[in-house]
Amino acid sequence: MNLSDDLRRQLEQSVARHIGEPPATDTLSKLIGHAAVNGAPGGMNAFRYGAWIVKYALRQPTRDLFVRVVRDTDTGDLVELQALIAELEADSSKWTAPVEGLWIPTRWPFIDRTSLRDALDEMVGAEGPPALAIEGPLGNGKRTMGAYIRHLAERANAFEPVIRELRDEPQPGTLFDIVTELWLVLGEEADLETTHAEPERQATTLARETAVAAQAAPLPVWFVAIVMEHAGLEEGVLKFVDELLRLVQTSTDIAAKLRVLVLCDQLSLLELEHPPLMRHALPEITEVEVGQWLQAVAPGKEAALYEVTATTLVDRLKSQDVAQSKLLRRLAQSCAIAARKLAA
Repeated sequence: MNLSDDLRRQLEQSVARHIGEPPATDTLSKLIGHAAVNGAPGGMNAFRYGAWIVKYALRQPTRDLFVRVVRDTDTGDLVELQALIAELEADSSKWTAPVEGLWIPTRWPFIDRTSLRDALDEMVGAEGPPALAIEGPLGNGKRTMGAYIRHLAERANAFEPVIRELRDEPQPGTLFDIVTELWLVLGEEADLETTHAEPERQATTLARETAVAAQAAPLPVWFVAIVMEHAGLEEGVLKFVDELLRLVQTSTDIAAKLRVLVLCDQLSLLELEHPPLMRHALPEITEVEVGQWLQAVAPGKEAALYEVTATTLVDRLKSQDVAQSKLLRRLAQSCAIAARKLAA
């Protein structure tokens, strides 16, 4: 179920006031149930808990929890939300449950990578690998996976992502920008004054200080480095990533609050000393994956129709000689159009 930003903020604030600071366990359990409380991230204040509860309620397959959250927390201010739940009770079909297992970005569809999604879900649940490499050539979806991770963070509210695209920049300062952004998410002011003038030693020191600072963060932090160009990167940037990889893969305490994901064309080209032990490839999308996606979003047709539609889309793109960097986006746009036609 989707809410406008304004209504969502109203409900989050109402929930935060209701559960109090620090959040009362009994109140939480009465509001959303013991199982949900046990599955919630630890160390959250009332505001973060309010945001998490609203997201959790909106993801449910039925309207019941959302209705209870609005009614139990409203002190007379949630006029529009009360009108909304009256509509939902009058017509349950207006409640739109999320489709789990298939994610569609706002403007174009994404062909789901099931095994990769499962690995990321394990990481959200504080399991899985502390570091992960996602490899794929230009146009196979690395930036889309970055968008998916951001979506995953918003849905789960169990970690904070810091997603950076790394490339040759015209101006220096990339390393300090990365550290500053990480520390901002950690709720700390970055200390960029190290005693080491050499970029690689400086990067090592900053990585270690970042790992220590992460231990006090309310939620785990995922640093997602999307390496668009490995040649020409500012000196020290890859060393910073490499040291973070070493730290999260050798310390379970650090890994509990910090995860590192590296997205690149080919991991070996980065020449990291401590590459992620788990690697996942982004294969080229074929008519098989396209047909499966179409069947998932527009079910109820004959199998032959999905097959011929997918084959036609893929063959048409091949004949148009689309640039590799634009291939996935063009394919996705074609999929979106085909899905609307099939649904009609």
